[in-house]
Amino acid sequence: MNSPLVYVFVALALVLGGAAAWRAATADSLPDVQFSAPFRPNESFADLNLEYISLKNAEKTSVDLSGWTLSNESGATFTFPVGTVMPRGAIFTVYSGCAPAEAEAPARKIYWCSRKPIWPDEIGHAVLRMADGTVVQDYRYEYSCSICGD
Repeated sequence: MNSPLVYVFVALALVLGGAAAWRAATADSLPDVQFSAPFRPNESFADLNLEYISLKNAEKTSVDLSGWTLSNESGATFTFPVGTVMPRGAIFTVYSGCAPAEAEAPARKIYWCSRKPIWPDEIGHAVLRMADGTVVQDYRYEYSCSICGD
């Protein structure tokens, strides 16, 4: 006959194993939307549309970004409008400034319409959350700039 202590260990192993499986299943179920480093060509910020961050859908299907948020470490937050669907493999670019008045924004260009820089620090982080607040990615970045001076 097994002792009650054996049953406690078995129950504990099942609970811990189940928790680990739940965490793994939850992590696997998050959409695979990835950041690329923010970009800005200089420090002047005269044109906020020269500052941007890109997102890539690495899923095998489209991802509905309706209500999702993108935020910086200072708490500035952009909410993706209802109907924002990212096709499989698509790259969306989120510009800090407003959409140009002379042209309608293409579907894969999104404008935050901020009055100040969103990614002003050379090192920082961007957070992408689902509409329910679940963090999809907390991305630490360093600027990449092919034309910046030292």
